Amino acid sequence: MELEAYEKVHKGLPGYHISRPGVFRVWGSEAIAFLDGLLTNNVKKLQPGQSLLAAFPTPQGRLIAVVKVHRAGEEILLETEEATRKAVYAHLHRFTFAGDFNLRDESEQYLSVELYDFENKTAPISDFKFLIRGRADYLIHAKSLENVLHKLNEEGVLALDDQAADLLRLECGIPRFGKEIDESVVVPEIGIPEMISYTKGCYAGQEIIARIHFRGHVAKLLSGLIFRGSEISDAGEIIGSELNSEDGKSAGKLLTAAFSPHLDSYIGMGFVRWDFLEEGRKLFAGKLTAEVVSLPFIKRKIASAE
Repeated sequence: MELEAYEKVHKGLPGYHISRPGVFRVWGSEAIAFLDGLLTNNVKKLQPGQSLLAAFPTPQGRLIAVVKVHRAGEEILLETEEATRKAVYAHLHRFTFAGDFNLRDESEQYLSVELYDFENKTAPISDFKFLIRGRADYLIHAKSLENVLHKLNEEGVLALDDQAADLLRLECGIPRFGKEIDESVVVPEIGIPEMISYTKGCYAGQEIIARIHFRGHVAKLLSGLIFRGSEISDAGEIIGSELNSEDGKSAGKLLTAAFSPHLDSYIGMGFVRWDFLEEGRKLFAGKLTAEVVSLPFIKRKIASAE
C-alpha cells in the first residue's frame, strides 16, 4: 500500500482513486415510471442535474445492486459497481419489451472518481456527484479523463493506489458488493437510510422493506468493529470470523478487515444482530475482542463543495 499518500490524506490533503463502474443510459416516456417501480428511492422527484442513491431489490427485498441515479435532462444515467453491472443490465433489459423504455450500456464511456477530501479543498470535477460517508463520488466521461487528471494534479490531489483507496473506503464505512454486501442482504440491513424512500409509491420488494421499517428495526445491521489492542498479525486471521456475545450467543459475522494506521487498530465491517448493536458492545471472535462502533469509523464528513 502507498502508505505515504494514505497518511497525507489523513493530514488534510485530498486523494483520488479511479475505477470503472457499470453505467446505463435509460430514456423513454415510461422510463421514470418503470424505474420508480423498481428502485427503493423516489426517482420521480429527481430534477435534472440531481443524483440520488438507491437499490434494486428482489420481490423478497434482497439486494440486486446499489446504484447512483443521475438525472441528465430527460434521461437517466444509472451507475453501479462493476461487480453488479451484468445483474443490473439483465434486470432492466426485460422492460425494454414492455413499453417506451430504452436501455443502453455505456459502461465503456464512463469512469468513477472517488475523492477523499476531509477538509473540502477540491472544486467539483463533474456535474454528476454523490456524497457518501466522507467520500465524494464523481461520474466522468472517459474522454474528459486527461482534463480531470490535469485539474486534480494542479490542485495537489494525490493519486491513491488500490490498497490505500480500499482502506479509506473501509474507514468511511462504504460497503462494496462482493465484500460486505451481496444478494443475501435485505436492503435496510445495509444501514444507509438515504437510499430508501418510505413515502413513495409501490415498487418491487416494498412490502418486505416497509414491514421491517415499521416494525422498528432490522434483524441485523452492517456495522463497524474495532479490535483495540488485539494481537493480530494479518487481517486474514479474522475475516470470516463468527462473532459471539460474552455469554456465547451468536451475535453476527465479520466480513472484511484491515489494519488502520490512523486508528492504530484492526478494523472491519460485518453484520451484527440487533440485540448486540449497542455502541461499545464487546463481542468475541474466538479469543479476540471486538468493539461495536457505528459507521463511519472516520466521523468527519465532506462538505457539499457547492
